[in-house]
Amino acid sequence: MKINQKYPFSIGSLHNRKKVENIEEYIEIAKKAHDYLETLRVDDEDGIYWAHPGKEDGNGAIYTGSAGVIYFYMELYNLTKEEKYLEIINKAADYIGANWRKAGEAGIAMLRENGIFDDIGVIYNYYSGAASTGEGLITVYGLTKRQKDKDAVRKITDFILANAKEDKDGLYWGVDCTMFHDAGTMIYLYHAADFLQDSKVKEAADRAADRIVANAIADPRGGYAWHSTLHGDVDRIPNFEGGTAGTGYALTVAYRYSKKETYKQAAVEAAKHLKAIAVKQGDGFLIPWHDIPGEEPIFYLANCHGPAGTSKLFYGLYQITGEEQYLNDIKGLFYGMRHLGAPEKMSAGYWNTVCVCCGTAGILQFLLNCGIVFDGTDFGREASDVAEIAAEILVGEQEKKTGGRIGVWPIAYERVKPENVAPDFGYATGSAGIAAALLQMYQFKKKDIHFIRYIDDPYPTNLHLK
Repeated sequence: MKINQKYPFSIGSLHNRKKVENIEEYIEIAKKAHDYLETLRVDDEDGIYWAHPGKEDGNGAIYTGSAGVIYFYMELYNLTKEEKYLEIINKAADYIGANWRKAGEAGIAMLRENGIFDDIGVIYNYYSGAASTGEGLITVYGLTKRQKDKDAVRKITDFILANAKEDKDGLYWGVDCTMFHDAGTMIYLYHAADFLQDSKVKEAADRAADRIVANAIADPRGGYAWHSTLHGDVDRIPNFEGGTAGTGYALTVAYRYSKKETYKQAAVEAAKHLKAIAVKQGDGFLIPWHDIPGEEPIFYLANCHGPAGTSKLFYGLYQITGEEQYLNDIKGLFYGMRHLGAPEKMSAGYWNTVCVCCGTAGILQFLLNCGIVFDGTDFGREASDVAEIAAEILVGEQEKKTGGRIGVWPIAYERVKPENVAPDFGYATGSAGIAAALLQMYQFKKKDIHFIRYIDDPYPTNLHLK
């Protein structure tokens, strides 16, 4: 492994940390992240978007594009009420509404650039396709109530439905049933059906859910599994974005909207499978990044393949069943993560990255979610204390690695290339998501919580809804 001398990574090394003297510093850091985003802002006749120089693809997606950046600005506007941030939200929504097809095109380009399987379903999916832009606009509409955003959601939803394929089991778009593919598209359709009050969209979502259930794999170790084919072959990555945890969570969403017992039972079976393949870690457990018997397990610790994402299945199941075992599973993931020394200590699946996808910002959001759900308990206080550490890392990493520049975080996005370090701006991969996590820390510290939740996140928006 090559070592980046400026941004070194080694298993067991510690992240930089710095405490804030006043929680208002979190707001100031977020404003500096805005300043960084302004350096990447592209204005055109349709509105605005963000891009690195030479990569002006107009990506409107949640993962790395405008729908994710808008999430950050909605959090920032809600806390500051500064009109310039609302203006940015509206102009970015204008661009997405006029150019939503570009999200899928950018998603396909990303797959090809990284040598990943060329899946046409990415054009429609939740994280990097048309559904991604629709989800962003639904959430913006909740803030601004602009009819043009609702009209764009209608066009996006109709486009997704018009391109659905059908077999004996139901509707589909891509190569598999995971969150980065059809499960993500499905949960968007449920959200859009509710938003548009359209029963035909709801029926299509049900047919997609039917097919996902029909394609479950009964694993001999227990429960149901769904595998990714993102890399061109069966890829046993069982956590949230590419595997069983995310698909199971999506079926909890389907059950909430449809009340079909088959969806709930399939989600229960997903949890059974994850517990069957879980690896004990101290007083807790973790789910391996790759479920390959005989292979030394690597444990990611944030949203994509770690506890921050996988816990959403357990909380989703708690919501629809009321069974305490699923809250205990969330605690188990927390203690498994702590056993590896996170968030302070780097490990094989938690390297020199602090982003929402696979780094410290994603872990911070998980810890804050634990603090909300378990508020008033010893465990809730323990999770809150560890959240303080994660926030200190986000503050310390930006200053140490940028020579004091605020609102910018150089990260190694690829685990297998920790020497490739650069800042990014997106929600999952850069400053927008990291700053949004710090804004949520600010709300948590003030006990005035009103988190914005996209449909892929079941946790409460405030303490009163836990």
